[in-house]
Formats: sequence, structure tokens, C-alpha cells
Amino acid sequence: MRKIDLSLNEVYFWISVIKDWKHLLTEDESDGHRDFYKIKNLFLFISINSTFFKMGGKGKKISINKYLLFYFFAIVVLSFTVIPKIWYCIKYKGTIGTIQYFEPVSVPTFFGQEIQQRPRVDFAINNKTYSFLGNNFLRDANFGGDTVKIIYDPTSPHKAYINSWLGIWAPEFANVIPILFITFLCFGLEYIPNRIAVRF
Repeated sequence: MRKIDLSLNEVYFWISVIKDWKHLLTEDESDGHRDFYKIKNLFLFISINSTFFKMGGKGKKISINKYLLFYFFAIVVLSFTVIPKIWYCIKYKGTIGTIQYFEPVSVPTFFGQEIQQRPRVDFAINNKTYSFLGNNFLRDANFGGDTVKIIYDPTSPHKAYINSWLGIWAPEFANVIPILFITFLCFGLEYIPNRIAVRF
């Protein structure tokens, strides 16, 4: 049976990669931008860890089924994307806000700059007005002047979401689910061995 070696440096590396991709793929609704420039740090980290990979080779090994590694990968991805949103739905308080207008936001992507139309939402808490940007998936579902339900962080009210399926979950379904599906298909390819040896 074919096996492949995977050092703990590599495991740490891929966890760091997931963190960076979380920044790249998750909508930052407080300022309307994804942290595109994490790519620079990502490639720097690849270079550093490539050196560590070559230095490894000794130590104890355990053999792990490749699908268990996929489940671990999926749990890590969900812990940075879906699970925090579930916590927000439990922790955040609800109120009513108003969509003032749709604001064009220039977002860097792998194919150049993309102009997204995002709703600018205002709401009042204790006689103080707060504002935030919703995600671009809301463009066809809402209009300027609409009253919408929102949830917000009581400790930082500007951290808020429109309380709807599109307002909270659309970015995860558009980005995270395809990544997990493609990764699962890749793990199923024959050239990836069924068991992977993890080196300590």
C-alpha cells in the first residue's frame, strides 16, 4: 500500500494557509474589503516552510487514513468560517436597520479589481447611530430605503450582519462549500495514497 510522509511542519503550514485563505474568501463587512494582501504573507510562509520540509526526516511516525486528514481539514476550515457565524447568531443582539444606499466597493481579486455593490446599513443603539456594509450577495434581494432585521455585536456594534440567509450564510455557501467539495474530490484521486504517515 502506498504511503506518503507528512511532517508536523507541513501540518502547521497548511493550518496557516487555511487561516490566510479565510481572510481572502471571507467578506469583511466592517470596511468592505477582503484582506487580499495576505497572499504576500502566504507565499513568504510557503518559502520558509519549504526549508523546514527539507530539514525533516527523523522521528516517530503514525499512519493516518487520508479521509481522516480531509475531515481534519474540513473541521479547521469550518472553525474559521461557519462555526464563528453560528456563534454570532447566538451571541449577537437583534434590532432593526435601514439600507441607506448601495455603495460601490472596489475589491481586489485574482483577476483584477472587481466593483461590488454592497448595502450601507444604518441602525441606532442607545441614541447612537452605527453603520456597516453588507455583503454583495444582497444586491438583488434588497433596495435602498428597505428596513431590515440585523444582528450586531453588543461590545462592537459596527460588527453587524443583515439577519437573513443571504446576509449571513451566502459567502460561506459561495466560497467554503466549493472548496471543501473540490478538496474531497482531490483526496479521492488514486495518486494520493490511502494512508499518510505523519512524522513527529
